[in-house]
Amino acid sequence: MGIAAVKDRTRRSVRRLSMAYYGTSLAYLAVGALFLAVMDYPALPGGLVLKLKGAAGTVFNLWHLYGFVGSMIMGVSYTMLPAMASQPLIRLPRLAWVQFWLYQAGLLLSMGARAGRFFVADPSLGWAAWSGTLALAGSIVLYAYNLGTTLLGVPGEVRSVVPEDVRERIAERRAGGKEATVHERS
Repeated sequence: MGIAAVKDRTRRSVRRLSMAYYGTSLAYLAVGALFLAVMDYPALPGGLVLKLKGAAGTVFNLWHLYGFVGSMIMGVSYTMLPAMASQPLIRLPRLAWVQFWLYQAGLLLSMGARAGRFFVADPSLGWAAWSGTLALAGSIVLYAYNLGTTLLGVPGEVRSVVPEDVRERIAERRAGGKEATVHERS
């Protein structure tokens, strides 16, 4: 497989990964809005309202922070940071996709168990929430590692997404002295 094919495959994979993050981010936003609407529904029994209000203090805020905001930030950064560094994600597609699925599983497990603890007194839900939080934290470490190696330029499969002909034209312009110069005013 040539370097152009690897670059093309990497670009497509980044696009799919970013779209997956955008889609899940919007889904978390919509579910959070529905949760808020149910919480504020005036005809709910008093005990259920108190339980939902208690869940809102933790689950609702964390759901939006990690679900909507976190997913959106990761989707945008997987698109923008490699472009700014002029090189693709080094471990993509494997590590980035592992990180994506670990993030989603950790978030759903953690938030689901946290919400369940308001309705069922089961100690196993505490362990489930903790396990989900560990998966979420592990995912964030993988995310930082993947983008960190990309930004620092650790050698990988492909070094640059800037086409070879563009790099040659830039080098020619620099060699020919065609850089912008500052002219002094008289």
